[in-house]
Amino acid sequence: MAEKTADPQAGDVFGRFTVIDGVAIRAKREKYFRMLCICGNTKTVAKGSLVSGRSTSCGCFNAEQTSLRSTTHGKRKDPIYAVWNMMVQRCTLPSNKEYKHYGARGITVCNHWRKFENFYRDMGDAPFERATLDRIDNDKGYSKENCRWATYKEQQSNTTRSIRYKFRGQQLSIGDVAKLVGMNLNTLTNRIYKYGMSIEEAASTPVMTPQEAQALQGNPIFERVGKRLDGQKLYPMEKV
Repeated sequence: MAEKTADPQAGDVFGRFTVIDGVAIRAKREKYFRMLCICGNTKTVAKGSLVSGRSTSCGCFNAEQTSLRSTTHGKRKDPIYAVWNMMVQRCTLPSNKEYKHYGARGITVCNHWRKFENFYRDMGDAPFERATLDRIDNDKGYSKENCRWATYKEQQSNTTRSIRYKFRGQQLSIGDVAKLVGMNLNTLTNRIYKYGMSIEEAASTPVMTPQEAQALQGNPIFERVGKRLDGQKLYPMEKV
């Protein structure tokens, strides 16, 4: 017999939804729960739709995507539009590979910036090549007051100072973990933020030379973590 899924509790997050009170409403052998959407709307949603991921918003996400497709601001093909679009996706779309580092831990995009024109009016185009959109306080969301343009090194430094991970019984920054295991900080950061590895997997996967990686082809464990992700190289190959 399949194990029953626990009922959602007040404060649980499902995509853009947050459970309001956790009180189930029964109808036609299904349980429904009152949800608050990130846009401010409330909706009653079936438990099965929540836990399966079929329902993640009141409909506002689809409405936003429709609006984006019909936008006339003329920036859809510009790099700045991609910056904005990915910012919104990693904070609101559970299927985005970066969602677990952003939306899933409560990082949001302020309502004013949900519209590209407002974001562009506040931030403008990136002021230099390879500039990144950086949150000044990594525990707060995206807004004019909490964002700046930064170099990759500045953003990485901000991330390594601010975010703490539970590792070997301690709350440590990425920089602290890198020092503890003797790994290059860039290697550890890329594994977590670029390739979506957990802190434990990122810190314990050996750094390999191309020759070592080639010799391990066919090993089922290596095939799982050594999958070709960028069409160029295998990510465990970074040199220290």
